[in-house]
Amino acid sequence: AVDFWDENQDIVVENRIKYADCRPVSLRRYFTLFDYTPSLFPEILAKKLASEIDGPTIVDPFAGYGNRMLGSCAANKKYVGYDINKLSVNANNLMAHDLGLDAKVVYGDSSKVYDEFVYDGLITCPPYLNKDDYGVVSDTDYYDMINQTFSKFKFTEFGFVVIKPSL
Repeated sequence: AVDFWDENQDIVVENRIKYADCRPVSLRRYFTLFDYTPSLFPEILAKKLASEIDGPTIVDPFAGYGNRMLGSCAANKKYVGYDINKLSVNANNLMAHDLGLDAKVVYGDSSKVYDEFVYDGLITCPPYLNKDDYGVVSDTDYYDMINQTFSKFKFTEFGFVVIKPSL
């Protein structure tokens, strides 16, 4: 993933421009109410991975700041995300609405939801221990939470997950 990003940074700008002049600075306007933390999972990587999935729907249990939403929609996929940060959920939904994306982000703890829908693929980047309150206190709890979350979602093709290399 890192090699792909290093070789394709210029494409990220192209991908963002595809959505009605959404350059990086203009995307940040959706997140001005709280700290914006750039994702380790750029839109171009999400687009590439979503393009590998034949079906039309992508689920993201940890939606974050919308990078995977933008990439998935750029690959002509319907995107459904979940997040426990209400401000992030609102900002993502406003961005999806303003850009006319086939996407929604649901407020809630994805490790506790029951979603009966069968998605075609899962693309996500789990939160880090110090970012949000998922009740995680150790590395073991962290991986248990991630496994519990993934078991809540059904998908038919692929799951792509980027996990921070060291906790």
